[in-house]
Amino acid sequence: MLGRYLDSKYAPENVAATIGIEASTIKRIAAELAHAAFEQTIEIAAEWTDWAGRKHDRFIGRPVSMHAMRGISAHSNGFDTCRAIHLLQMLLGSIDCPGGFRYKPPFPRLIPMPQLPTDATGPLQPLKGPPLGFPLGPEHLLVDDAGKAKRIDKAFSWDAPLSSHGPDAYGDPNAWAGDPYPIDTLFLYMANMAWNSSMNTSGTMQKLADKDPATGEYKIPHFIYVDATIPRRSPMPIWCCRTRPISSGGIAFRCSTARSAMRTAPPMRSASRC
Repeated sequence: MLGRYLDSKYAPENVAATIGIEASTIKRIAAELAHAAFEQTIEIAAEWTDWAGRKHDRFIGRPVSMHAMRGISAHSNGFDTCRAIHLLQMLLGSIDCPGGFRYKPPFPRLIPMPQLPTDATGPLQPLKGPPLGFPLGPEHLLVDDAGKAKRIDKAFSWDAPLSSHGPDAYGDPNAWAGDPYPIDTLFLYMANMAWNSSMNTSGTMQKLADKDPATGEYKIPHFIYVDATIPRRSPMPIWCCRTRPISSGGIAFRCSTARSAMRTAPPMRSASRC
């Protein structure tokens, strides 16, 4: 990785025109990051054990912290921008250390992980445990006797066995394709398609409004469309709300309202998320 990014094509003078930042500014920011990471190192004397079972007598910290989530990932080239940020964190050694990027506590986690993904309990029944977890072997996967995924997003199946966050971007296209099974109703709790981590917002909206050419029926018969947390900050829910007062709180739509709005709404632009 060092060899790749030390290539002359990435030199500040060679990328300045492309990214719109002067070479002197690039060099200044790079120098500031390096100074903070390597000249202001944090050392905390405390015994701890890492994920491989190795004992340490101190923490080494790099006081350079970055955050990349919706604000960056929702924009053009957002995925590659996030990737570049995390590569920079690796080069600086600022991952999971004091002053740098930290995973959510409690860390380090227990080995083995105590939380397993919960299997479905039946129609119209609540889960008996959390929907996410850490499978320790094939016996903990959520698959049927034939090895077929039980969840619509195929989390914790042979397609995606380690789905600690659940592959949410697969839920919409899998429901559209009827894979691993057809569904009657899709509940969209994060209604703005620009925030669904699909990396293909227009394709996602097209699938939600798509019809079966053989029957003329919607491929996803019904869906409930909700963004009750911050409707004024989400362009799609506000557009769909124009047939109802925006102050109506939890905004739920049957398929006709939302699909009509998606067909007639103007192109969406990125919006700030609180």
